[in-house]
Amino acid sequence: MTGVQTCALPILFLNCQIVGNIILDVQGNHADGIAVFLGSTNTTVRNNVILNCNYPLCVKASSDITVAYNQLHSPDMYAFADYGYNTNVLIHNNTLLRDNDNPSARLDGGESNFKNNIRYTFGGQGSLTPDANKNLTINHSMDNTVFVNAAGNHQLKSGSPAIDAGLNLGYTLDLLGYTVPYNGTPDIGCYEYH
Repeated sequence: MTGVQTCALPILFLNCQIVGNIILDVQGNHADGIAVFLGSTNTTVRNNVILNCNYPLCVKASSDITVAYNQLHSPDMYAFADYGYNTNVLIHNNTLLRDNDNPSARLDGGESNFKNNIRYTFGGQGSLTPDANKNLTINHSMDNTVFVNAAGNHQLKSGSPAIDAGLNLGYTLDLLGYTVPYNGTPDIGCYEYH
């Protein structure tokens, strides 16, 4: 069997970093790749690849959480879910993928700290122009404009509207360890174009 199985007890993250993991094929009722829940605090979730999971990354009722430079993929649920009741959650430079044309991010806590992310929305909606927080909200008809190969390589292709379009949020390395920013201005998403 592929994937990870956990017991029913939640894990409380306190003053820690969850960095550099590859998590694949976690399926089932409320199957989370990483769940930062119910009192977790001062935790960084960074440089992880979580693919083919029902809910790759969820945050709820926690504080001082940073989610940055992750590639998260769900076949038909939210790739990232902020279920609210959080304080100071920063969601920066993630690539949030979903197989169908529905939103790949749930943001019950609002979008004020949601910056430099690529996410999906409903078919027929979306834009190749970043919003005020420098998020690129696209639908699948825009994949070939943004990514090298949406079927498997979600790095930015030459000419992508995500290149040099982000905010400088103080990060120095992308998901692959490349320098950020590469050309003076950070890119949107978890991969810096080189």
